[in-house]
Amino acid sequence: MIANPQNINKSNLFERLGLPASGKEDGKEVSPEKVKEAFEINRTHWKVREKKVRKNKEKQKVCENSIKKLEQTYELLKTKEGIHYQIKTIEAQDTEEHTPDTSQQEQPKQEYIPKIQVSTSKIDFGKVNLKQSKTKEVIIKNAGSGELIWEISKHPKWLLCKKQGDKLIITFTSESENSFDDDIVIESNGGYARIAVTASAVSSPVLKLSQTTVNFGKFDIPNSKKTEINVTNTGTGKLEWKISNSPEWLKVKKVSDKIIIEFEPKKENNFNGNIEISSNGGNTKIPVNAQVNDPEKPVLQVNN
Repeated sequence: MIANPQNINKSNLFERLGLPASGKEDGKEVSPEKVKEAFEINRTHWKVREKKVRKNKEKQKVCENSIKKLEQTYELLKTKEGIHYQIKTIEAQDTEEHTPDTSQQEQPKQEYIPKIQVSTSKIDFGKVNLKQSKTKEVIIKNAGSGELIWEISKHPKWLLCKKQGDKLIITFTSESENSFDDDIVIESNGGYARIAVTASAVSSPVLKLSQTTVNFGKFDIPNSKKTEINVTNTGTGKLEWKISNSPEWLKVKKVSDKIIIEFEPKKENNFNGNIEISSNGGNTKIPVNAQVNDPEKPVLQVNN
């Protein structure tokens, strides 16, 4: 029985062999010779891979199913007349001519054909600070029928990829500044999937202070207080920073990689304020407080 060729998705068949879905190259129909060449290349790839993964039953099953699917695809595309599809039925054990008993005849088994589908075919990690990690995930779906078996067959060394259920977990990290661009390839018994990945590793300083608050506590005039805060860079690249604002009652200055804070109060009061630091590694505020007493200030006494 020959099925109507219009009921078959021809583009999917060409794609299985890595040919253009349109079935055309440079405006011309793909020749039977080109179809055969693509089939041989793909089958050889899977045959070689099948030998390498003999100890892994799951991977070997992927190879076997992929080879079978390639052979079926080639049968559908190899004739010059176009696509044809032969529905195979089980031959009767009795080879003598007879009228088949359709009530006892075994019906053709339904063929389950999985088809891989990914939630995205492009991932851009954007700019990532050196030595820091960023993770994204891709959902792997079966757009066909039957069981989809898949594995990661290729990924660049600068990515960490792992299979987690129906998800592909992708992590990017780098210790050197660079731009990255490559593909992840997933093989399955339902075809190939290719995911383009881009990322940029950049130097990024991170401002860190040895202390984030200053509390001078209680003290009397004419005493003064002084403290130092160390400024360090826990990121990468050159850290540039400055004191952008501070209370009028404080003397604050930058000396090398230190913030020098001096307090010489002239009057009794409760002092509260913020020192503001701006940098290319982040901005921050340092709260400062003190309680100052004037011991020479007269104290009103009430006699009973």
